[in-house]
Amino acid sequence: MIPPSIAFVIYGIITETSIGKLLIAGIIPGIITAVMYILGILCWNYFIPGVMPPSTSIFTWRDRMQSLRPLWAFIILSITVIGSMYTGLATPTEAAAFGAFGALVIPLVLRRLTLQSFINAVKNAIKTTTMIFTIIIGAMIFGYFLTVTQATQNIINFLGSAKINPMIIMGVIVILYLILGCIMDQVAIQLITLPLTFPLVTSLGYDPIWFGVIVTKLAEIGMVTPPVGMNAYVVSATTRTPLDVVFKGTGALLLADVVTLILLLAFPILSTYLPSRMMG
Repeated sequence: MIPPSIAFVIYGIITETSIGKLLIAGIIPGIITAVMYILGILCWNYFIPGVMPPSTSIFTWRDRMQSLRPLWAFIILSITVIGSMYTGLATPTEAAAFGAFGALVIPLVLRRLTLQSFINAVKNAIKTTTMIFTIIIGAMIFGYFLTVTQATQNIINFLGSAKINPMIIMGVIVILYLILGCIMDQVAIQLITLPLTFPLVTSLGYDPIWFGVIVTKLAEIGMVTPPVGMNAYVVSATTRTPLDVVFKGTGALLLADVVTLILLLAFPILSTYLPSRMMG
């Protein structure tokens, strides 16, 4: 949710929505999400005593600040990339290229980049790019099919003639994304569904920036939801924690996510205020 976000970039490319506005729109929802996570963990610990044993280690404020030192390079790079788009110094494509260049320079300056790690990074980038472009090609074919058959327009016309409450339609779309998020990757979900759902949502009068935030938030929830919560699998593999334990640990966070989602649905200004003030 907090920029830089590949989900916002993919959404912007598919729907031809301003990527700069999308990235800025994610700031307030991202902060709200972080606050809700903190409150969720505190409530979990309060209502279920002993679920989180107290730490035996003592950390001073100096230790805490030193632990944040590795993050400064990432923060500076993110601010520079987002700032260049916000000030108009660079287009989203140019800012992305600058970000990639900065991501290469930073480990060089810190003397952490080796030839082998560089080769591995290039290989991973090629694999990821190939996967994304393959999905994009499939999504473009699907979008062309919807255009030729006028399936999207027929659905819009049907819903308009049926006079179904837009909130009910939006509720169905939210449930659809929640279900798909449990079994599919978020990029794949966007590429497959947006050619159909985006025209439908905008025809109902909803803001495309707001819908982008909602779709991204729904994808985030799906990434930690069984049976295929991809982020849960990553945490399980990297920390060597049993998968069932990881999924149990996401309970409080999922509740916090649901509260955040309700706030974003009920108050669209949380998503649209910053873009309207900063970029018009």
